[in-house]
Amino acid sequence: MDRRACELLEKKGLKVIYSDTQDIGKRINAYDKDLILTYNPKQNEYQVYDVQNYPIVMIATFASVLDARLIERVKRADNRTSYGIRAKVDEVRNEQMKKEADEKKSAYEIAQAMKKELKGADKGLKHFI
Repeated sequence: MDRRACELLEKKGLKVIYSDTQDIGKRINAYDKDLILTYNPKQNEYQVYDVQNYPIVMIATFASVLDARLIERVKRADNRTSYGIRAKVDEVRNEQMKKEADEKKSAYEIAQAMKKELKGADKGLKHFI
């Protein structure tokens, strides 16, 4: 781990996690040496910071629980890998499918409302002969 980056993060009030029972911090650092696992006591969450461009440190991802799912989140957030890109493409595709389904549902509901309204109009007097 980059000692200077760790000191900077600690000055920001974060606690750098050097060791944990499941070695999540070490596993994240093994995945990418520029990633540092921290705990933010103010937000009560674990945060992974990218320190590749020190002194500019950027948050890569976060989680409320420290477990192996955090490693998965790190991999999904990584734009440099096909895994990260594929996950983002899947996410965008799912959002688009949901949007299309909502639009179809809205169009169907509008059509049903118009159909109901037109049925009632047939009972009235005809204005055009």
